[in-house]
Amino acid sequence: MEGSNELGHPANGAGANVDLGEARQRWREDAQCRGLGYSLFFPESEDGPEVEKAKSICAVCPVVTSCLEYAEAAREEYGVWGGTTARERRQMRRRRRRRKTA
Repeated sequence: MEGSNELGHPANGAGANVDLGEARQRWREDAQCRGLGYSLFFPESEDGPEVEKAKSICAVCPVVTSCLEYAEAAREEYGVWGGTTARERRQMRRRRRRRKTA
């Protein structure tokens, strides 16, 4: 997956590639996906059963909001972060832009 940040995903047990400050990165330690391996969170297709499984893990995660905030700040273009797919995050950004210009 060209350009993905799968190695920086908490599921891989790794740290962030985007520096948002140490305090803002501590959420990774409490991530429900931590250490589960990144393949579930970086599926080949955003429409497959892997995405639903990943989202179900995010749904019970105590730091889902922080994860999504990170993904938005880092402009993650691949994978499931904060219970959202890359497509959903792009849609969220478009809606925000439209509200700002309305």
